[in-house]
Amino acid sequence: MGASFLRLREAKELLLSLWRLDIGRDVASTVSKEHLQGIGDARRLQLLIDAVVDYAICMIDLDGGVLSWNSGAARLGGYKADEIIGKPFSTFYTPEDQKAGLPGKALSTAREAGRFSGEAWRVRKDGSRFWALVVIDAIRDESGELIGFAEVTRDITERQEAYRNAIESERRYRRLVEAVVDYAIFQLDPTGHVSTWNTGAERIKGYAREDIIGQHFSRFYTEEDRKAGAPQRALQQAASAGRYEAEGRRVRKDGTLFWASVVIDSIYDGSGNLIGFAKVTRDITERMEAQRRLKETQDQLAASQKLEAVGQLSGGIAHDFNNLLMIVNGAAPPRAGQHRAKPATIALERKPRRATRRRPDQQTAGILAPAGARPQTAQRQYLPRRRGRVSAPLIG
Repeated sequence: MGASFLRLREAKELLLSLWRLDIGRDVASTVSKEHLQGIGDARRLQLLIDAVVDYAICMIDLDGGVLSWNSGAARLGGYKADEIIGKPFSTFYTPEDQKAGLPGKALSTAREAGRFSGEAWRVRKDGSRFWALVVIDAIRDESGELIGFAEVTRDITERQEAYRNAIESERRYRRLVEAVVDYAIFQLDPTGHVSTWNTGAERIKGYAREDIIGQHFSRFYTEEDRKAGAPQRALQQAASAGRYEAEGRRVRKDGTLFWASVVIDSIYDGSGNLIGFAKVTRDITERMEAQRRLKETQDQLAASQKLEAVGQLSGGIAHDFNNLLMIVNGAAPPRAGQHRAKPATIALERKPRRATRRRPDQQTAGILAPAGARPQTAQRQYLPRRRGRVSAPLIG
């Protein structure tokens, strides 16, 4: 009978539970070894079942009435044996499940298929609920006739709560990722095919979710990068180093290019096996364009500063050279028999002032011009004028 209503796996779990709880020692303290040898198999099985406190084990008749009740059932359901034996096992179901006829459906499944298993809420005596893993096996005699059912129930509320928390955490994460529109965030399988797609990825790259899921991520690269093997190198580096980062040109669905900052992280399971990659892409086209304009402005400013420096240098040279000419002209001796007239002295005094008001470029042009290009100037400097007037040397 025991082998008929307990699966091999559940039997192993039961034995492990008994081993951890050291039930054998507790039973031996109550019943002597000779006494155990003197009782039948049915009694020893009952002692074993009663010693299990982590599982509610009970026998149900063909109509669904409770026939037996172990200590684990009393602890889990809150009922004592005399309070529940003879009552329908549907007492443990929620009112909603009772109205839906689930207790009868469970027995029908066990009767026809030999077993029913499921997870659902169950109700304790005090009205509190717990999430239960339930297995109902059909019990048949030697002739194969159905004589009842064995139900094993385990409280898995903590496990279910942890599972629900994990599911809720994943949902929150998905909602967070979906809310991000400035970054393309998606997952790749180990071979590089897209497995998830967020709103930011759709906005940046132009692909709808149904258009890109299952496609290889290399389609985001330019033709030159694909021929150079850039997508494969990115995955290889992410797999070996755990992370890959780069900036480069990427291609949208409509064929336009944009500058992208790309990060690829490897994803591993609990056993350390690579199960995929997480890829985050950001459009940095505006930043790159701003940097380009800034560099152009800086280059223009540098060129302007160079021209200004050259102008200042040439102006300084012209000024110094002009002063040198003034000294040379002032030191030249007059010709014999000629005397400087007073007006010429005035002209000599005024001429340098007018010359100093000339622009540096005009001074430089005058200084650097060939000597043959200024014959009249030389004549005005050294030849006397008509009517007996003596001209002063021209400074400039």
